[in-house]
Amino acid sequence: MTEIAVKIENLTCRFGDVTALENLSLSVPAGSIYAIVGRNGAGKTTTLRTLMGMVRPTSGRVEILGLDGTTAGERARQQVGYLPESRSLYGYMRAAEILRFAQSFHRDWDHGLAHRYLDLFHIPQGRLISQLSAGMLTQLGLILALAHNPRVLILDEPIAHLDAVRVKELLTVILEEALAKEQTVVLSSHALHQVERVTDHVAILDRGRLVVEKPLEDMKIDEKRIRVAFQVDPPGDLFDHPDVVKIERDGRKYLVTVRGSVDHIIHKCSRIPHFALDVIDMNLEEIFLQYAQSSEEDHTHEA
Repeated sequence: MTEIAVKIENLTCRFGDVTALENLSLSVPAGSIYAIVGRNGAGKTTTLRTLMGMVRPTSGRVEILGLDGTTAGERARQQVGYLPESRSLYGYMRAAEILRFAQSFHRDWDHGLAHRYLDLFHIPQGRLISQLSAGMLTQLGLILALAHNPRVLILDEPIAHLDAVRVKELLTVILEEALAKEQTVVLSSHALHQVERVTDHVAILDRGRLVVEKPLEDMKIDEKRIRVAFQVDPPGDLFDHPDVVKIERDGRKYLVTVRGSVDHIIHKCSRIPHFALDVIDMNLEEIFLQYAQSSEEDHTHEA
């Protein structure tokens, strides 16, 4: 049985009349890089802040490494590295000073790791934090999250404000550290085409609810597009199948989005004279957009 590093059970968070999360349940396998994705307001940051004990849930519970996140407090935080969405650091300190300050709170602080990544990211140790760029603040925040060798790393929008070169560097660091130390990484991000490079599990949230949670490879297997150009007009019921979620047509050309097995539909299409018939893989961003559109349609129908 796969060990679960982070578990969320029936989590609901309400702020006045606003429901940020509703009955959310997630299980993050130990050693995985787990991405929580969704549009603005989906509940990603609230989920991560609840894991860190910064938000008290209305109901439900969170668990990190077997410890109740709402009551374990310091015991849990010693084993977790956290990069918040807001990169608020002490602007009057210098980079080297804030590392020494953070070190005083962690018995497992790795001085060599911290300074190795300062050099890699080209962060001037003597410059005031208030004078660092937004990208450098993100990189410094990651160093602070990594340097005490946490078993779980929680990263809220870790590649925000970074250019393409820095994104590649930072994601490489996250991946290498996670693999070398068997860390569990939970991250949120809007840059789906970037995080797809490193993540192996994905949860899609919408309006505080879980839409789907799967290993990324399973998600890619289940989500396909069929592109077909027929020589003759096909039967009107050709794509009447519960696995078909979207049909785009241009004359006798069709682009059909399928959630499930494509074999049955491919077999039916192949029996009709055609010029071309292909199965197209979808990337994470395309899969997310398709789920988001389906969720929007369901919400409209409910309203």
